[in-house]
Amino acid sequence: MDFDEGNLKFSFDASWQVVKYDDSSLYRKGVGILRGTKAVDFIGLQKGTVFFIEVKDFRGHRIENQNRLIGGDLAIEIGQKVRDSVAGLIGAHHTSSNPETISPFVHILLDSDAEIKVVVWLEHDLPDYAPKREKVKMSVEGNVFKQKLRWLTSKVLLSQVRDNVLKQSGLTVRNLPFAPQTNASIPVSS
Repeated sequence: MDFDEGNLKFSFDASWQVVKYDDSSLYRKGVGILRGTKAVDFIGLQKGTVFFIEVKDFRGHRIENQNRLIGGDLAIEIGQKVRDSVAGLIGAHHTSSNPETISPFVHILLDSDAEIKVVVWLEHDLPDYAPKREKVKMSVEGNVFKQKLRWLTSKVLLSQVRDNVLKQSGLTVRNLPFAPQTNASIPVSS
């Protein structure tokens, strides 16, 4: 299954069951009708593990998003998205005319021994000459996300295209070509 999310293409192999949750009618017609409700981009199921995957692409916007990362605002936002997505899945399971679509997700969420993972797919601009600096920064950011998500799981993974932590799990992510910038106010001469 292939899904485009911004400038990225997510390709899940046949071992995955995936819902593009924030675009689904499960969310939009369910808990999404409540103002202020948030949703993760993907909810996936693979080998008895539920994955909540949120994608952020800050490339070209590093400066304006720096405080969101360092100050923990992004971690709070993602924690809220995961929280609302869990509630939305359980609510949809009770009210949906097609609960078999999400029953496997809900059964695992309710199993106290089941594994739940949150994946923060974070693309951002950092200089290529500083791989050690990048690893340190990713570690610090990961700890902030783990603190905000410990109410659900300690398994929080931070990933990006060049360091795909889920590649062995059958998820391939690649960059899409950036859309060309156009300016409609410039007249076209013939």
